[in-house]
Amino acid sequence: MENPLNHGELTFFVQTLLDCVAQAQTELIERLTQQLNRLGRLSAHCDDLGREHRLSEHARQTLFALMQEAVFGSRDGMTLDDTAQHLQLSKQSARKTVEELERAGLITFTKRRPLTFAYAGELPE
Repeated sequence: MENPLNHGELTFFVQTLLDCVAQAQTELIERLTQQLNRLGRLSAHCDDLGREHRLSEHARQTLFALMQEAVFGSRDGMTLDDTAQHLQLSKQSARKTVEELERAGLITFTKRRPLTFAYAGELPE
């Protein structure tokens, strides 16, 4: 690099590197935009289900979290402890919310110990 004859090669390297970074940023922006749009559709679907089943606010919040978990998550649902922490409620109060969602037919239990459940309905694309 110190030799003046080598400076031209550095320009090509830097230009190629900057092109790679720009392409990665463009792809990331596109992917995040798609995910943001999907999140908006999930929110609208959750609101529709909330009105249809007359869900409490805690049940809506839990349902929305379960939908997000189904679309973006890597786990098989939420536990009762996750729900209590998410809603900032006691475990017993969170259990009532889970029972409300179960009565509405919006969740299925995937495990009993620990109590784990997932969204049971169709997700919007």
